[in-house]
Amino acid sequence: MNIDKIHKAFVSGRLLLLCTLLGFVALRVYDVGGDWRNPHCWVSTFIQIGIALLLLQLNHVFNIIRSRTLLPAIFYLVFASSDASFAFDSAGSISAFCVLINYFFLFNSYQQAESQINALNISLSLTLGSLFWPQLLLFFPVFWYGFHRFHSFNLRVFMASIIGVLAVYLFIVTWCVYAGDWHIFFSAIPEPDKCLSIQIPDFTVLNWMVIGFTFLICLMTGFNLFGSGLSEKIRTVSILNYLYISSFIILIPFLLQSESQTSWSLIIWIPVTILISHLFTLSNRKYIKYMMLFFFFFLLGMSFLQHFYPQHFSFSGRPWYTFYTETGL
Repeated sequence: MNIDKIHKAFVSGRLLLLCTLLGFVALRVYDVGGDWRNPHCWVSTFIQIGIALLLLQLNHVFNIIRSRTLLPAIFYLVFASSDASFAFDSAGSISAFCVLINYFFLFNSYQQAESQINALNISLSLTLGSLFWPQLLLFFPVFWYGFHRFHSFNLRVFMASIIGVLAVYLFIVTWCVYAGDWHIFFSAIPEPDKCLSIQIPDFTVLNWMVIGFTFLICLMTGFNLFGSGLSEKIRTVSILNYLYISSFIILIPFLLQSESQTSWSLIIWIPVTILISHLFTLSNRKYIKYMMLFFFFFLLGMSFLQHFYPQHFSFSGRPWYTFYTETGL
């Protein structure tokens, strides 16, 4: 077996991406279970496919991985199909899309002192997205850290972020005055209990296996970033370091907010897929190439088990149709 040829086919083969995409859609058709009028499944499906393709565009625009690769889209689709609960989390899909779009604004501000417009766009996106999923407001410090990391954080950037929040809520206030109904305003204000709630991590054995294996690969990625020294441009190294550190920041609420595990998962897979794709694409070590194959088929196996044996393998030990019923989707 020529691992180098197989690796090249995995990294840049369009056929693999097409097969992954078709398999992803086929699983969603299975998940919908004949309920073709359910909007949440199709909204989530199209948004998650859009996220996967936008990851390729993000890599192309900022040259994060200096080689032709389709792995970010492939791995995101595999991650997003690893549990059937992702199929019905439209709010989490919208939130993940907002976070990904904001990466374009953030990375574009690298060493740009005049980054108020980027900060304003990020603020507007996070605030509007928080109307669907309040925890998006927790990402303000994460993006402020990004501006600081890229040497573009200053008072004007901070004030632009605040103005973005005020603009959204002033618009809501104006609409409430016009409509004479303040219920819209009070319903738009995020509840602290929902944003900052903490629950004991509630995962099944298979969930822990996926998390543990991914965590191990991320540790190897971290060693590659910080220990071995990358022959990359300074901007690329800064972006990779930011994605690595921010993924561990996101990991904290992912583990502590069991009620929102699917939404946090859809978000954390974004930086994780870029990081592991960088490792798997550029590494010349044969054991890394073998690990890429094993990890890919491992995720496919987890996806198979959690779809076709949902009573045993799903978040919180519940089948996806229980999640579907309890959330009222």
